[in-house]
Amino acid sequence: MKKVVGWLSLVAMLVMGAMPGLAAARAAQVDSAVSDELISRLGYPLVEIHAGPEGVDAPVWIAPGPVHVRLSVADGYIGYVNIVRPPAGLDPVLEEPQMLLAGAHDLAQAGWTYFGGTNTPSPGETASFVISLAPGEYRVAASYYTAGDPSDEVMALSRLTVGGATPAALPVDMTGPAADVTLTMTDDLRYLVTPDAVPRGPHIWKLENTGTIHAHHVVIFRVPAGYSDEEIVAEYQKLKDGESPAPGSFVSQLSWAGYAAMQSAGTVTWTEFDFEPGTYAAICFNLDPDSRQPHVLEGMVTQFVVE
Repeated sequence: MKKVVGWLSLVAMLVMGAMPGLAAARAAQVDSAVSDELISRLGYPLVEIHAGPEGVDAPVWIAPGPVHVRLSVADGYIGYVNIVRPPAGLDPVLEEPQMLLAGAHDLAQAGWTYFGGTNTPSPGETASFVISLAPGEYRVAASYYTAGDPSDEVMALSRLTVGGATPAALPVDMTGPAADVTLTMTDDLRYLVTPDAVPRGPHIWKLENTGTIHAHHVVIFRVPAGYSDEEIVAEYQKLKDGESPAPGSFVSQLSWAGYAAMQSAGTVTWTEFDFEPGTYAAICFNLDPDSRQPHVLEGMVTQFVVE
C-alpha cells in the first residue's frame, strides 16, 4: 500500500508471492483524499513525528489519552509510521528488521501489537491520525523511502513512554473523537463501512479491528463502478498467477485515495478523508502468516459509494 511502483514491478512481486499493500496501492495513480482539516480542530495534543536520512524525530513521552499524530518526512521522500509494541524479550537487534517486514511487506510478526498509523501521500505532504494510548511502553516505528523506488525503504524505531496514572481529579477520556464514518475490520476477513453511502467532504473515520486474531490495514482506491467484490478478487488472483493487467481491466483503472497502517486485533484509530463523489474499494493486502496469501485473495474487499 505504500510504494509507487510500475505495474511490471507489481506483477513481479505478485508472482513471487508477495503483495506489499502500499506497493500495490501506489502502483495506481494517486488521487489522495488524505485530510486533517477536522482533526486539527479537535484540540488534542499534537505529536509531531519526522522521518528521513537524519533519523526519526519523535517525542519520548506523551500523556495518556487521545493525541493528534502528524507525520512529516524529509524532502523528496515518502514516509510511514505505526505505533507498535514488540513482544516481550525480543532481541532489540531484531526489532527494526521485523518491523520492516510488517510495514513494507505487510507481514504481521508474531507477538507484536500494531496500534495503527499512516503514510504520507506524496513527497512534501504530511498525514495525520488520532490514537488514544493507555499508559505503557511503546515504539514509534517510522520509515522513509524514495517515491517510485520501494526497495530503498529504511525503518527505524524509537522508544515512546505514555505517562503513568493521572490523578483521580483529572480523569482521562480515552474514547477519542466522534466519527461520521466507521470502518470495522473482522476476523472473517471483511470490512464493514457505515453509513452505506458516505457523504462527500471531510469526515473523521473510526477504524476498528474488532477481531481477536488477524492484523489488518486499509488501502482505499477510487475504482470504476460496475465491478463486484468477487470480480475484484479475481483480478488480483490473475496478478498473483502472473497475468499482466489487460487494458481497461479493473486494476488498470485504480486511483490510490487513502491508507491506514496495520492494526492488531482490538485496536482503534481515527483518521480523516475527504473523498470526491464516486465508487471506492477498501482492500487488505496483509499476508496471512501461514499461507502467505494476501487477505484480498481471501475476499477482504469492500466497496462503498461517496455521494
